[in-house]
Amino acid sequence: MKNTLLILAFSAMISPLGLSAKDSENDTPATQETNTMADAMQSGHVHPTIVNMFYNLPLDRPRLELREAIVHDKRFILTDTTFNGFTPSSFFKGITADKGLMTSSPDSTQVMLVYGNALLVTVKGGQPDPDKHPMILEVTYFYSNKESVEKEYARMLEMVQPVFTDTTSIVNDEWETDYSRGTQKCVGKIFDTYEPYYRVAISSVTYTPADGSKSAFVLAIAFSKEDK
Repeated sequence: MKNTLLILAFSAMISPLGLSAKDSENDTPATQETNTMADAMQSGHVHPTIVNMFYNLPLDRPRLELREAIVHDKRFILTDTTFNGFTPSSFFKGITADKGLMTSSPDSTQVMLVYGNALLVTVKGGQPDPDKHPMILEVTYFYSNKESVEKEYARMLEMVQPVFTDTTSIVNDEWETDYSRGTQKCVGKIFDTYEPYYRVAISSVTYTPADGSKSAFVLAIAFSKEDK
């Protein structure tokens, strides 16, 4: 059952993704946060809040360099060298005992770094670019109770929303569908920014088995940008 859930959780996220020292003594906390966000965007880097969500991994680096950082980070354990026909050295699929920013301890946590063939729109209002495709870093937290997922989902939204000040680039990701052993229901949001371009998706997914056995609950966070 757990292997099935790993695959389902992954597919649930891939679809929407594929997808200094300065004078500040007089700044209010809100002003400091605004300045931090502006500095991060202007410097062309991923916002520190997003980096922190993803274990402070070097999200600005190309996929293969990011993979090397994950492989050599003792917090992460590689568990699979085959997946969807990917070359083993091109992706990462593993687990971690580190719960990251979660306040509720998950039953297990999966970490995946892959790349996709979807065409990206990296300019607001632009068209899909046939030469640009996504890399995707996903962290999936598995819980045995719905309340933990709902609490962590609300916390992640509260953390991320101030980073994406352009509300026209925030969309709901809500759907329900059948799978071979039951149904899955997703409640989520997708956040885009364009300078630089990257996407963050946060999803709460409930898996309800058709045989009436206990439901499973997942919180998934994913980071996506142009694969290089």
